[in-house]
Amino acid sequence: MTASWRFSTLADRHRALGSKLEDWSGMGTAWTYNKDADEEYIAIRTKAGLMDVSGLKKVHITGPHAAHLIDLATTRDQARATVIQMWGELEAAKAQIQAAQEQVKTAEVALNGVGMEARVGMRTTFDVLNAQQALVNAQLTLVTAQHDRVVGSYNLLSAVGRLSPQTLGLPTAIYDPRVHYQQVRDSWGGVRTPDGR
Repeated sequence: MTASWRFSTLADRHRALGSKLEDWSGMGTAWTYNKDADEEYIAIRTKAGLMDVSGLKKVHITGPHAAHLIDLATTRDQARATVIQMWGELEAAKAQIQAAQEQVKTAEVALNGVGMEARVGMRTTFDVLNAQQALVNAQLTLVTAQHDRVVGSYNLLSAVGRLSPQTLGLPTAIYDPRVHYQQVRDSWGGVRTPDGR
């Protein structure tokens, strides 16, 4: 192993279990143990498999712009996480729509069957009402899932910065800050309105 400059708190435990620590990102890390590979595999599959991630790179940021750089990295990570979350919610809503459509079809078939049985006297009016309620509930689930898909698509557009009248193709006047600046550039605060009166 090359000379490591960082040490894991679990290094002694790894050595006690028979591992020869190997360098990973400047830190001695356990890759294997003095055991049969099949035993290790079975142990991981039947017990808790743990990963010592303390060997991950650590970055120390110093200087006059350190706080700004950390804010930038944090904001970037939050934006990525938001996009991933919104994408997941959109995909879940699409899957929910498919499931709800099948639920509606099933409820319609059940209602038809109960209706036919009621006509020949095998079911009561109460059974028919229950089947109708099941259909209404399925339709409500479908409408809710469709709503969630629409909202999810707008949330995703917002997360990636594309929720705008131009992207949506809305027939509306687009705000132009240059026009507003030209309207108010000579005005004293609160003396004149943007239309010049």
